[in-house]
Amino acid sequence: DITVRGEMVLSKENHEKFFKTYSNTRNAASGISRRYDGDGCDKLTVLSYQLMSDDLNLKTQEDQFVQLQKLGFIVPTFYVVKSAKEVIDMKEKYHTKLRDDFAFDLDGLVTHVNSLDRQESFGILNGRPYASVAFKFDSVAREGYISAIHIQTGSMGRLTPVAIFNPKISLMGAEVERASLH
Repeated sequence: DITVRGEMVLSKENHEKFFKTYSNTRNAASGISRRYDGDGCDKLTVLSYQLMSDDLNLKTQEDQFVQLQKLGFIVPTFYVVKSAKEVIDMKEKYHTKLRDDFAFDLDGLVTHVNSLDRQESFGILNGRPYASVAFKFDSVAREGYISAIHIQTGSMGRLTPVAIFNPKISLMGAEVERASLH
């Protein structure tokens, strides 16, 4: 018995071929995966990142990825590094050079302590493992003009100022017209 965890993603190629109406690959994958009729799901890819089994005697995160590949699952590109400097260098390399060449959109890298026993000893808080760290790439930023600020009332009565942009701002394929202010 095994349990596999993963994430559904849409390749840049399939986004361009079949789903141009969606603003970006992330929005497209989310929308397609929620369709009741399953239409378009054959164009999604599942990237598997965790394998749990009492029978396989897996000792490391690397063992999980290798075993997933042997079982025919697609896994993210992975590396075993030995220092924090290597992690930082890898993040910078992907952010500045390799990110655009990937088949899928990347918004960052995730690091894990390789030893599964050590991962467990680090513990979990609110469903987030202390033995994993996500390094997000810098956000894409655009400048625009705020033509108005509306006050939106939430379901619990909380008031939130919302900026209205005119003209709309093009951001990663989406046309942004409104943004919550904090």
